[in-house]
Amino acid sequence: MNMEKLNSYIEKCFADAFKSEKREYDKKSYSFEYIIIYDSRNTGHFYPILTCKYDRVLRRVNYRLKNNIAKYFDIVYGDTEDFGVSIDSYETYIDINFTRAMIARENDINKRFEISIHDKLDSIPVAGGDYIPAYRYERLIRKYYNINSEDYHKVGEGQYNDLPIRIMTDWNEFKKLWEYTFNQNICPYKIVLSDGLVRL
Repeated sequence: MNMEKLNSYIEKCFADAFKSEKREYDKKSYSFEYIIIYDSRNTGHFYPILTCKYDRVLRRVNYRLKNNIAKYFDIVYGDTEDFGVSIDSYETYIDINFTRAMIARENDINKRFEISIHDKLDSIPVAGGDYIPAYRYERLIRKYYNINSEDYHKVGEGQYNDLPIRIMTDWNEFKKLWEYTFNQNICPYKIVLSDGLVRL
């Protein structure tokens, strides 16, 4: 991925949108960042984080990226039928089943975003057409409390329903438990971040 070329293209989209809206081009009035996540088929999914003082300019830029990104950069805009991503401001609890990465802005490391990945190839189908990870939460609980599957299902309801709050709120603690439980990196997907964003 030629990020310099991608950055230049996004800049051009903004410049053209300002012109179309008959507004004076002002680089200080907008910003952009993006995340590209490659799925297990090596398809890159593009997720822009755009801000602009002018809503109509922002809409034009987003529309143009949505319609042209695949044509110029061999990546797709956003989700596909088999692969979806949520990028949410991290407040308190980690999404145990789906969160695979945590990112932050370089200039504000405490402002965090969790990346939750919904991958059909890594899940099992359930009623209603949805997909859920196969016993992921159960396996994390069993590993933490050091109990086998039989004992887990034998014990009284509620005894092992949750992980401790420190695991569910501390990314490093959660990541450590995940990798100990599954013996693999918590995020097997390649993630590319634009300047200004960092992985935690």
